[in-house]
Amino acid sequence: MSEVCAGKERQTDQAGPEPETPVLTRRQLGLLFGGGAALVVGGAGFGIVARTEQQARTSAGTAFGSLTLLRAGRLARLQADGTPSPLVGQPALSLLPAPGTVAEAAVTAPGPSPAVVLAGHGQGHSGSGWPQPVNLTWGDVVLLELQVRNTGDGPITFSPGQLRLRAGRETITPQRAGRGPGALAPGSAEQLWISYLVPASAADFAVEFTDPFRDNTSVLRLPPLVIVTARQA
Repeated sequence: MSEVCAGKERQTDQAGPEPETPVLTRRQLGLLFGGGAALVVGGAGFGIVARTEQQARTSAGTAFGSLTLLRAGRLARLQADGTPSPLVGQPALSLLPAPGTVAEAAVTAPGPSPAVVLAGHGQGHSGSGWPQPVNLTWGDVVLLELQVRNTGDGPITFSPGQLRLRAGRETITPQRAGRGPGALAPGSAEQLWISYLVPASAADFAVEFTDPFRDNTSVLRLPPLVIVTARQA
């Protein structure tokens, strides 16, 4: 598309140089749109963050700033009677210990469907024993809380679909998220949650973040994975 609209001239002498717009390759566009994102790049500026080792960390530098995994939980998709669990999204997230801490004992969850939060790291946890859907879809849920920071001087689009959960040989797209694709304001930091359906036998999780502006994928380890399970009457 031409940078000059019909009937208008660019006033470069008076307005000064326009902000430089990043140019994306066809592959980069595919990565961003493939994650369910709508592209917003006009006038965007990107902070450059030095790369570090990716296998042993819960945060990553991105072309626009940074991304950090804060909390992680594993819970049942269904209750014992086969009905959907009310513990989804933000209500489930409220049961998890604060970022950087681990529950020292089981904690009773509020509400009509009591649950307990079990201390400990869920990596390696296999065979949840929770009810599984009769349609043979997966019945366990992994819930993540993360922070996305835009250190650039222009808006940038972020989509939850850019984060995929790796569970063994499976690479899993999000089931739900606390926000859809959209712009992050310059200088802003946003916290959100994303959930994934996983097999009951799944263990050894990691998160893959696709950065279309760098045309690469970062691999992040999960924070301590807290198991949330229904309390037995």
